[in-house]
Amino acid sequence: MSLTFLTSSAAETEEVALQLAHLLRPGDTIALKGDLGAGKTTFVRGIARALNADVPATSPTFSLINHLPGNIPIIHMDAYRLASSNDLYDLGFYDLAVDSAVLIVEWADRIIEALSENCILVEITPINADSDERHISISSAATPVMSRIDALKGIIEHG
Repeated sequence: MSLTFLTSSAAETEEVALQLAHLLRPGDTIALKGDLGAGKTTFVRGIARALNADVPATSPTFSLINHLPGNIPIIHMDAYRLASSNDLYDLGFYDLAVDSAVLIVEWADRIIEALSENCILVEITPINADSDERHISISSAATPVMSRIDALKGIIEHG
C-alpha cells in the first residue's frame, strides 16, 4: 500500500516532505526515486526545513554525502554516480551514524539492496515536462513504518 499526492509547485512538494518529516525518527531511511529534475532535492529541502537543519539542503551529486545538523541530524546521500552497492564500502557508508540521524538517499534504486528493509520509499514523477506538477508516492514494506505514513494523509488533508 502507498499514499499518493499530486503537487502543482515546488512549494507544495516541499510541504508534503515537511509534513512527512514530522513523522520521522532517528534511524529512519528515506529512499528517493525519480528522474533527473523530478524534485528529489526539493523534497529533501522540505524535510531539512522541518527538522531545523543548520545548513540548507543542496544536491550532494559531487560530494556524495552531506551532513545536515538539526533537531534530528540528516545524512543526505546521492547514489547517482555509484556503479553498485559495492561502492558503498569505499564511500564509508557503513561507518555512518545512521541510528541517530535520518538517512535520505537520492537515486536510491541504485543501492536499494543496501538500505534498511524498513525504509520509506518516495517516488517522485513529473506529470509533464512543461509543468511543476508532481506525482508523489510514499510507501514502506514495513507495517510499523507504514502505519506512521498513513497518518500523513490525514495531516495533509486536514492541515
